[in-house]
Amino acid sequence: MAAEYRQRLPEHGAAILADSRLPNSFAQVCHPLALMLAVGGEVAAVTMHPTPWRQGSCVLEFANGAVGALSLIAGPPPPLEHYSFWGKWHVTIDNCSRVTVRRGIPFTYGRTTSLVPEGLDSGEVVWEPQNTLATLENKALFTRGFFHEMRYFCDCVLAARPAQRGSLEFTLNLMRVYEAALRSEGSRHSAERAVSLDCAQPPACRRSGPWGTSLMGSRGRYSMAHQEHGTARAARGTAPNDHLTGAQVAVAGTSDSRREVCTHTTS
Repeated sequence: MAAEYRQRLPEHGAAILADSRLPNSFAQVCHPLALMLAVGGEVAAVTMHPTPWRQGSCVLEFANGAVGALSLIAGPPPPLEHYSFWGKWHVTIDNCSRVTVRRGIPFTYGRTTSLVPEGLDSGEVVWEPQNTLATLENKALFTRGFFHEMRYFCDCVLAARPAQRGSLEFTLNLMRVYEAALRSEGSRHSAERAVSLDCAQPPACRRSGPWGTSLMGSRGRYSMAHQEHGTARAARGTAPNDHLTGAQVAVAGTSDSRREVCTHTTS
């Protein structure tokens, strides 16, 4: 898999982590990283190859043997995103608004004479907003996934069930990958798996917050976890994990992801 995202990593990553600072770049890079983790699963190792301008390529080695490349690119604003996933089919997501599934065509080298074969079982399938009608599915609140992520969270609260998407385990694993990228500077760094968290009984150290979820450690950092559905359907059927139902996005702040954490839902 591959991703292109207009962003750069800060210099002196190890010092930033030692000082428990949360760079603004993480609030941006977390989005493409989270989609790649949601599709590829657990990451075993990370190697960041930075340019002098702090863009570059971040290579993710997944535990299942897959390899992903996140290209942090330069360019004029506003930023654009591009994702590619290869398997039985080739799936691309352009700027979170165009999803293309390339299924190929019946092909024999040197003998195929038509690029438009009969039938509808081959070729490309494309989804994109149609703006002739000002209906809900074309609006940014829906194409960007805000409605679906809030709907999922509210449904979990109303049903009194823990959220399975955008979990604390996913948040911690995402943070480990980002921290490994900050430390890498061209060398291969391990991204060990986060421990399983049991927060059925929130401890007394919980803290209320406007997002309803709090990640706490000795320095009181924070966490936000949510899911983006707007581009998630492109990943369905192409991911190594059969349980994937959407692209998870998690934002976490912690300089030591091994510390104890707790979670709660505000009333």
